[in-house]
Amino acid sequence: MNFRKRPSQYLLFTRLIGLFMNSQKLSCEEARRMDLVEYLAQLGHHPHHVRGHEYWYISPLRGEKTASFKVNRKLNLWFDHGVGKGGNIIDFGILYHECTVPELLDRLSQYQNGPAFSFHLSLPSRLAGAGEKKESPGKIIVLDARPLAAKSLIDYLESRKIPLDIAARSCREVDFSLYGKRQTAIGFPNRSGGYELRSEQFKGSSSPKDISFFDNRADEIIVLEGFFNYLSFQTINLNKQAPLTNALILNSLAFLEKSRP
Repeated sequence: MNFRKRPSQYLLFTRLIGLFMNSQKLSCEEARRMDLVEYLAQLGHHPHHVRGHEYWYISPLRGEKTASFKVNRKLNLWFDHGVGKGGNIIDFGILYHECTVPELLDRLSQYQNGPAFSFHLSLPSRLAGAGEKKESPGKIIVLDARPLAAKSLIDYLESRKIPLDIAARSCREVDFSLYGKRQTAIGFPNRSGGYELRSEQFKGSSSPKDISFFDNRADEIIVLEGFFNYLSFQTINLNKQAPLTNALILNSLAFLEKSRP
């Protein structure tokens, strides 16, 4: 067709092409390969600090003062320690925008087709080199647990104003493996055999994640979010002889409603 002789048809043709391009909606598989760190940047959220592949944010999903929302950029997954939820970019998007999956895909398609789009898609696993292994999500594997003794952990307790004898009542020194790297942290056990793990460089938890409960045969109970809150409570009441109350440490706000009984 000679468009130079029929300019009106050329204009119609270009409009149809434009409509076709803008109508292309991302699939879930394509959306999951979008770089989550760049997506957060597009939304105006930037990391509070970065440690290797881990990007830590003030949670975009709720109000907080300490960065507890983590993105592992290598795996392109997120986890919000404050609520105990995580997942991929789709899981995040439907919570952040309070929308359905189809509505989210429409949003992401608009980002992709717009001039400000700067995401890059990770290489699909079927296109990876034959010698490369498919990445699996990182899992903390507990290797050993013993009484607290490492100087770095004791120094960390001192920086948090927690006496060693207080921490030693409920905490252990835990060796664990993550992404093939051996690390050591203060471990606070829960009722299902998992640990909350903390050090100056690390914040995480091993499976299974659960609450911690101390039954002091009291008539009252104190409910705390994290185990450092519990250690601080014990430190403040160091000179009191009798146990103050029973203690429930949630280890995640996600366990609040489940713990009411």
